[in-house]
Amino acid sequence: MNLEKTMHTLGRICRMVWPEVGDADETVVETITKLPAQGFGLLCSTHAFQSAMDDPTIERLVSSLPVDLPTGPLKIELQGPFYIGFYQQAHKINLSKALGKDDLRIIGEALFGATWQSELARQLDIKDSRRIREWLSGDRSIPAGVWLELAELSKSRGENLVSLSGLIMQTADT
Repeated sequence: MNLEKTMHTLGRICRMVWPEVGDADETVVETITKLPAQGFGLLCSTHAFQSAMDDPTIERLVSSLPVDLPTGPLKIELQGPFYIGFYQQAHKINLSKALGKDDLRIIGEALFGATWQSELARQLDIKDSRRIREWLSGDRSIPAGVWLELAELSKSRGENLVSLSGLIMQTADT
């Protein structure tokens, strides 16, 4: 992972840990933007981070980070991708407030058919599909990152179907 992508990912993680404007620990954010390895260590030790680790998207983002985060200090132009990720993730959080369990059911069935809960859990790297049922019953809130994952799965599925359609049509023309 290149440095810009790493910083973007760190920004997304921070916004998911502190979803509300003004909630972010400014010391941690400032340290991450200048000294990513040290700042990430501070982030991991916060109660907010540990509470947010329930979100499969955060787990995935954290595991996508390189093992050896840069120690810094980073130049100011390398701090930009952090803030881009931070504010883009805020948009995704707002999206999650507009969508709910009925939308999850519609999207899940469209993507995976009758066994959509089990398949969605697999696609999201959730070990137990009961988590999906908890989202549907309202026992747990649907994490903001899930909507982004669903958007990416939908886009990928759509692109694959368009490609297959082109192949079928090309074969039919011969």
